[in-house]
Amino acid sequence: MSRFPNDFLGRLTRIPTGGHLYGAPLLLVALIRMGEEAVFHHKGVSVHLILDYYLAYLLLYLSMLFGMRLATGRPLDILGGPMLVGLSVAFLPPLLDFLFFDMTGRGYVYFPSFHWDFAAKYMPVGETIGVWLGVFFAAVFALWLTRNPLRALLAAGFAWLSIQIFGHFWFAGSRMLYDELIGIRGVHIAGPMNVVAVLYCFALYGILHFRRLAPTLRRTVHTLPFGLIAAIGARLAGQDWVYAGLKGALFSFAFLLILVGNDHHDRAQDGLEGGEARKADANDAIFSLILQACLVFWAMAAYPPGAAPLLFFFLLGVAYHTPPLRFKRVFCLAYKIEGLAATAAFLFGVMGQNHLPEQSWVPVTALLVFGGFAAGSMFKDYKDIAQDRAGGIATAYTQTLARGRSVRKTHYFVSISLSVMLFVPSVWLWGRANAVSAVLLLVLATFPGLALLSIKTPKTAVTAALWMLSLYLAAFLAVAPNLGPP
Repeated sequence: MSRFPNDFLGRLTRIPTGGHLYGAPLLLVALIRMGEEAVFHHKGVSVHLILDYYLAYLLLYLSMLFGMRLATGRPLDILGGPMLVGLSVAFLPPLLDFLFFDMTGRGYVYFPSFHWDFAAKYMPVGETIGVWLGVFFAAVFALWLTRNPLRALLAAGFAWLSIQIFGHFWFAGSRMLYDELIGIRGVHIAGPMNVVAVLYCFALYGILHFRRLAPTLRRTVHTLPFGLIAAIGARLAGQDWVYAGLKGALFSFAFLLILVGNDHHDRAQDGLEGGEARKADANDAIFSLILQACLVFWAMAAYPPGAAPLLFFFLLGVAYHTPPLRFKRVFCLAYKIEGLAATAAFLFGVMGQNHLPEQSWVPVTALLVFGGFAAGSMFKDYKDIAQDRAGGIATAYTQTLARGRSVRKTHYFVSISLSVMLFVPSVWLWGRANAVSAVLLLVLATFPGLALLSIKTPKTAVTAALWMLSLYLAAFLAVAPNLGPP
């Protein structure tokens, strides 16, 4: 018997870790727990509840994993399996309450107020027992792993804090967001809770794998134009600044999730011709896909009109960079996907709570967004000419080089064309806002092209142009007229 703990815990540390642990196993935990509550305590079951439960356990798992990493200093490769098995205590509370405790007047809910001991009059006794067993398991595992009582105590403290975040602070923070910003519009509390959980999970995952994801996180400027387009769509449709800002921030985050997958699938290409390969691996790509799916299911429940544009946007990302499709290899098709992605962002913003506004300006503006981003996205390929040529990626630069034209002439054409295309929204704004705003935008429209032509280092030039483009779109957002219903 004395060998049992060593053998059992040793086997747990050898469970293969990876992106798959964040998917099906946690979903199974969520489904079993939800099924237990439905069978033993007559709670309803619905599709949106599956997302609620799954995100709750994903958040708890990452929090516990993060705490155990800090407490023990051991690599994640040997922590992922044990912490996942430790979540099996989630199955225990409904069984304990059904067999031994009276559930009258009690139910499995979040803690509206702080309880250090996880005990409240409205909370089943079995739940309190279950969460303290989770804390105990964390301490025992840390003690076995490190043979250090202080580290075991630290692990117990982090586990306690993780469950407090899961059981109280997550709900309390989301409740504040709901009451102050969203509740007045009739959105269910699960809406902001799910979004907060997705953001929190990504932040924890990013910290745990910072060395791999740091290069991707440094490229967040690529996400800003798409978020601003979503916000512009919302403002043009007559939605307030709160909604426009939330939609823009959410869509920028959605693009960041696509960047993670893109950087993984571009690793081999980036390493060609002396380039530096990005570090995102397959596990990161899987995790980003999981969060993308969560956002789509969230939209289906909390913001149905936005679900289709968001799903379309994510599918475009998969088609753009994932083998065997990898449409970025096909000349012009990659640029059209950029245009379609921007159109999806615009429609995500334009959509009201119930429908797409039925005004004639919507399809016309959506078409302009598509054309502008499709043609205007060529400049981003300036930084990867050598790698694109070696990897067989057909871009405006590699295609003209293959025809004997110089990079310099192509770059002048691309840079000037970008600024000329940005004149169009400025001219469009002339009769719909004050003349000063239109003139300011005309001036800002020249900045991206000037950055591309004046900065000699391609990577720096593209980054600066993206910042200038974001500045232009932010200025347009600030003066965007209300074209929606009065």
